[in-house]
Amino acid sequence: MAATRKRQALLEKMAEKKEKAIADFVERWQKKEMAKINKAMSRKK
Repeated sequence: MAATRKRQALLEKMAEKKEKAIADFVERWQKKEMAKINKAMSRKK
């Protein structure tokens, strides 16, 4: 039983790390995209 709980805890930790990594990636990507959009908009002015 203890092994199952331990494995479950590790899986939960892994899932949390994965979610955080995805969130960080999305945030960086959004910043890049916004920079591109802002650049394109400022050229037209």
